[in-house]
Amino acid sequence: MKLDLIDENITGNDATLGMFEGILIKWSCRGVPIITVVKNFLSKDVVSFQVRFPQGANGTSTVDYGETTFDGLSIHFPAFLLNIHFPAFFDRGELNEIQSWQGDFVQGRRRDASRGPTGGPMVFYGAPHNKLVVVMSSWGDHPKAYSSGSGQNFNGTQGYVSTGTSGRIQQLEPGYQQEVLLYLGTSGIITTTIQTWGQLYQQSRRTKGRKMQDVTVDKIGYQTDNGAYYCFCSDQNCSATLIHKLQELKSNQIPMGYLSFQGSGASSSDGDAPWCVTEWGVDGALGPGYPVPMPTFSRALDGVPLQLYAPYFCPSSPYFQETGWSFVTSDPSLPDCEDFDFRNVHPRDAFEMV
Repeated sequence: MKLDLIDENITGNDATLGMFEGILIKWSCRGVPIITVVKNFLSKDVVSFQVRFPQGANGTSTVDYGETTFDGLSIHFPAFLLNIHFPAFFDRGELNEIQSWQGDFVQGRRRDASRGPTGGPMVFYGAPHNKLVVVMSSWGDHPKAYSSGSGQNFNGTQGYVSTGTSGRIQQLEPGYQQEVLLYLGTSGIITTTIQTWGQLYQQSRRTKGRKMQDVTVDKIGYQTDNGAYYCFCSDQNCSATLIHKLQELKSNQIPMGYLSFQGSGASSSDGDAPWCVTEWGVDGALGPGYPVPMPTFSRALDGVPLQLYAPYFCPSSPYFQETGWSFVTSDPSLPDCEDFDFRNVHPRDAFEMV
């Protein structure tokens, strides 16, 4: 591998973060040009680390070559050693704690970095007395190619936060670039720092943070997921349990915007895929755990609407024929997917569902 260092600083402008100063390094790996850039933004408490492939690259999947696991990276830039693995940092009150989020349900991971392509942002902070808070996340183009890595650097040494392009990606298009952002909060408050970072991230997207008007986004709701206790109501009357829960929330002056109508008996399923919906309960498919007729149940909710849950639909669902929705289908022939035969509404028709 050949390394060429450009002996000059660079300047530029990001549409969201403003002007920056930085340094650019050119690499050449087996004839493939690679550029790494470190940027220090002048108007924000932000630095970023960017890697570019001006001519693209082929055969970049480290997973295909057996070099890494599914969580691995094809590009380790940047890589930081985690302070939490060194007790001396606790005494100094530096960035000795971490909170991150990961997975399809955005589960929290306290004192651990997120992992792999489902890994979300990480928050580093000093505890208990230091008010330093730093958010680390992807930035710019190709967020779906981003991975939080596997907790190690390029040579397999554990204890690192190294993020970048996922090792699943087999080919990089010409002009491909991946960027990682470090945002330093000025308030010293974790929640406020995450909120400010989130506003910056929203402004960097094409939608500029605009969202579709949707009661489930704009209002406070109560999620009745499969793990909720009233999915297996001890009195065999989940209708009454939900009504009582709503009354309890209102008595605590919580302005409820909706209830998610989800779980065993709230919809029917033919079982071709876990949790697939054949027909919603409001259309006549209520299970025995919901004995209260829908008109009576709706009046008891006092105007609070129900959110109808559908992660995806069973192939036998009548909704596609009744509505004319176009759809995309799963491929049960893929490895470990034989139990996942389902349909979902095609993106071009999805907005018609709300």
